[in-house]
Order: sequence, then C-alpha cells, then structure tokens
Amino acid sequence: MRELWIKVNPLQSTNEKKELVKSTLAFCSAYIVDPIDEMLVKKAGAKTIISPHNGDILLVNNIEEILKAKEHQKITCIIVTVSSRNDEEKVVIKSRGALKT
Repeated sequence: MRELWIKVNPLQSTNEKKELVKSTLAFCSAYIVDPIDEMLVKKAGAKTIISPHNGDILLVNNIEEILKAKEHQKITCIIVTVSSRNDEEKVVIKSRGALKT
C-alpha cells in the first residue's frame, strides 16, 4: 500500500494551508505540520496529523527519540535525508537498534 503525506509549509498563509488540505483530502493520507498548525489543518479536514507534539503520528528528530515514543506506544515518523550509500547503511544500522527494544 502506498500513501501520500504532504508537508504543510509553515510560512504559507492560513487560507493557503486550508486550501491545500481541502484540495488534497481525496488522495492525501496524512499531513506533516508544525505544532502551531495542528488544529488549523485538523479543522480543515485532515484525518491524520504528523507533528512533533500532538500529532496522530509523532514526528521525531532523531532515532534515539523513537525509544521514548515507544514508551508511550506512539506511532512514529522520522524524516531522513540519505545522500550516499554510506548514509543509507548508517540509517539502517541505527534503525535496527532502535526497533529491537
């Protein structure tokens, strides 16, 4: 199954954010937002919010935070930029360690 997640730009106007959500509800599974936009995007109709604070899915900044999130039984998400094969290997090794506990 494939899902489309959209990152909402915090610099957009309130109306632009609302319009983005309303125009993509039919095919977007979740919206990645800054904490300040959680309620706005939810009220615009988003079913799933990804955020570092009160999202349905917890956005973490590093793999170590996954362990904390697991204590609270939260679904987690991390955005990782992979620039090389070496980066990819590091991410795989780190994620395996975080997922074992």
